Amino acid sequence: MIIGNGFVDLFVKTTSEAAYASSLLKGKGDKIAADQAAVDKMRLFLNNIPMKGRIVIG
Repeated sequence: MIIGNGFVDLFVKTTSEAAYASSLLKGKGDKIAADQAAVDKMRLFLNNIPMKGRIVIG
């Protein structure tokens, strides 16, 4: 299966946004909240990508 550049860009944006959301909690001593922030942001972006499939996070 070949993934087009458009999808690659969307996945990169998704990953970047999740990392940024998590980074906002850096130094707060709550790794669960940091993980949840990343997961929430990732779900938000992945749910808006026009594709069919199953994404496994973790």
